[in-house]
Amino acid sequence: MPWRKRAWTVLVSLAVLSALPGGCGRSKSPLPEGCPPQCAKAHLFEAKLRGVNLRGADLSGADLGAADLRGADLSYSNLAGAVLSRADLTGAKLIGAKLVGVDMNWTILRGADLSGADLTDAVLSFAPYDRATKWPEGFDPKAAGAVLAPAE
Repeated sequence: MPWRKRAWTVLVSLAVLSALPGGCGRSKSPLPEGCPPQCAKAHLFEAKLRGVNLRGADLSGADLGAADLRGADLSYSNLAGAVLSRADLTGAKLIGAKLVGVDMNWTILRGADLSGADLTDAVLSFAPYDRATKWPEGFDPKAAGAVLAPAE
C-alpha cells in the first residue's frame, strides 16, 4: 500500500500550495483593488503587466520599477513622480501621458509611443529606444540621456 501514502502526500502538498497567496491554481492580478483608475502610489515593482490597459489611470508616485509593461496602454495616464526605472515599455502606448519628474533610467522604450506626452524633468539616462519610438514634438531624447539602441 505504499502508493496510497505517496498519493496522500501529493494531495496534501497540492492543498498546501493552493492555499498560499498566488499558489497553485490561482492567477492573482498584481494590480491593487480599485486600480485602474486609482493606482496612485501603488507598489508594482517587477509586476507582470504585459498588454494591460491602464489608459487614463492615476499612477502618480507609483513604483513600476523593473515592471513588464510591454504593449501596455498607458495613454493619458498620470505618471507624475512615478518610478519606471528598468521597466520594459517596448511597444507601449504613452500618448498624452503625464510623465513629469518620472525616473526612467534604463527604461526600455523600443517602439513606445510617447507622442504628446509631458516629459518635463523626466530622467531618461541610458534608456534605450529605437527608430520606431515616437517622441513628443520638439523633444530631444539624446539631450535627456536616452540612447539610440542598435537595430536588432
